Amino acid sequence: MKKALWIVGAIVVIIGFCLGLLYHDAMGYKRSQATIAKNEVLKHYDVKKVKNVSAFHGDVPYQVVDAVQNSGEEVYIMIPDKKSKAKAQVIPANTGYTKKEILAAFKSHVSYRSIVSTQLGMVSGNPAWEIVYKDNENRFVFSYYNFNNGDSLSDPIAIQ
Repeated sequence: MKKALWIVGAIVVIIGFCLGLLYHDAMGYKRSQATIAKNEVLKHYDVKKVKNVSAFHGDVPYQVVDAVQNSGEEVYIMIPDKKSKAKAQVIPANTGYTKKEILAAFKSHVSYRSIVSTQLGMVSGNPAWEIVYKDNENRFVFSYYNFNNGDSLSDPIAIQ
């Protein structure tokens, strides 16, 4: 009996170690892409502080860099994946809806069960808010809204 417990314990430890390595490897790529984008922004743009870097995976993958320029203006710098032909864009934060504003507008117009995530990205070369939520039928729904005016960019896409 003791031998069986030791074998089960060893298997659990080995599986845990393998899962840890897999997670570390997967997150390493994500961290490296964010670090590359941050370094590019600090080197090529008039930025004094990078507040956050997040990945957006639309038609063209982007690293979305939330930064503060030396002038004090908050900007979003969209750094496209190196494999794409898209160009980086600097978007002043004050020219569009904030995350808080787009969520307030969303909540007042859409029936939903829960909001899963909200992030800024690029849709057809234009800045847009992506809101992922669960609808009343418990489906995941992706909705996109124009960053500048809050207009819906497409019919929501529901996934079972």
